[in-house]
This record gives sequence, structure tokens and C-alpha cells, in this order.
Amino acid sequence: MSEEAQTTLTRNPLRVLDSKRVEDGPIIAAAPRIDDFYSDEAATHFRRVCDGLDDLGIPYIRDERLVRGLDYYRFTTFEYAGGTLDSAQNALGGGGRYDGLVEELGGPPTAGIGFALGLDRTLIACDDEAVFPTLDSVLDVFVVDTTGGREALLLTDEIRRAGLTADRAFDGRSMKSQMKAADRSGARVALIVGSDELATGMVVIRDLRHGAEQMVVPRSDLEVRLRQQLSSPSTKDQS
Repeated sequence: MSEEAQTTLTRNPLRVLDSKRVEDGPIIAAAPRIDDFYSDEAATHFRRVCDGLDDLGIPYIRDERLVRGLDYYRFTTFEYAGGTLDSAQNALGGGGRYDGLVEELGGPPTAGIGFALGLDRTLIACDDEAVFPTLDSVLDVFVVDTTGGREALLLTDEIRRAGLTADRAFDGRSMKSQMKAADRSGARVALIVGSDELATGMVVIRDLRHGAEQMVVPRSDLEVRLRQQLSSPSTKDQS
């Protein structure tokens, strides 16, 4: 065995079966098969698990060398893989039963099962397999706030709660910088709040598709006026 596998053998013998090192391959291949050592209870349990997967039409591969890195697992362990990912990094997650763990920690006998997943890998696999529909990338409103950022926070939240899409700039940028960000965002309109608007309870709605067109409206009428502006021919997506 490799030096690493010999070290692992003293700590967690089953983890040796998970070694990908070339020199460990022949030893792993010649190791006893776990199928030959099932108790009657374990064999019955595993058969029921496989029968359930078959009944549900869930494809699976029995892996006699599958090892999870925690000793408290009982009965069946599992991993699930992404078919579009590189073979060396295709495991999206895994887990198993851990009946007895709660009791070992001082609690009452409790059956349990758990798993962990790799969030990034799972999302990549979902994108590769087109699991989620592509969202409309058109942004309705970009909020420009030169009064410190609090109004941008409140307005962005208000607009989103109304069912519209909204974004904003951060870091206390200048009006010019925020307007550039608004143009780059592809938003249909910009919502502008400066010190004068803040003092009078007004906001400026500017049509970003036709930059000269803008109007000052009361905050209390914001949602209605936004919907009117977004539905007008001048702000509809021309693409």
C-alpha cells in the first residue's frame, strides 16, 4: 500500500477502499467484498432500499467500494453524481443512515438519515441540465440615491415587494457614477432621489430608453406611476 493508505489504515480502515492512488488499486481490488459480510438484518434492509428505488424508477449503481468518511453511518450509504461534470469532481453530495448516533451522544435511541451537498456543484449541474428556466434579464428600475443610501435601500425593497425588478448602486457613489451604472444595468427607468426630493417627499422617474423624458412624482404615488411609465410605448423593450 501507499504510505498514505498505511496511515489511513490505522485510523479508518474502510477509507483505504476510497483511495485513488495507483499503487493501492490492486490491493483494493483484492479486498473482501462487503456483500459477503451482510448480516441478515443488513441484507434485508439494503434489499428494501433497492426495491424502493426500483419502484420509483430512480436509476442507481451499486458500489461495493463506496465509503463515507464518518464512522457513525449504519446500513446504507450513498452518493449522487452529476452526469455533466468532470468525472473526478462529479459527486454532488452524499450521506447515509446514522441510527445510533443520537444515543451515542447521550440521547434516546433515535433513527436518522442525513446528507450533505456541494452547493456550487449542484447549481452548475442544474445549469448544465437546464433544470431551471432562464429568467427575464430585463431590469425594471435602477435606484439612484445621492442622500447616503438609506433611500435606495427602502425604495429598492418597496419596488421589489410590488413585484417589479430593481437594483441599485452601492458605496456612496456620485450621481454621475450611479447613472452610468443605471445605463449599464439595462433598466427601463431610473428612480432618482437627491436632497431636494428627500426634503419634499418626491422622486424623479427618468426614462433610460429616452433620457430626456423624466417626471417628478410623490412617493405615495410611486408604484402607480412606475407601472404607468413601464407600460408606456416609450419604455417597452424594443428588442
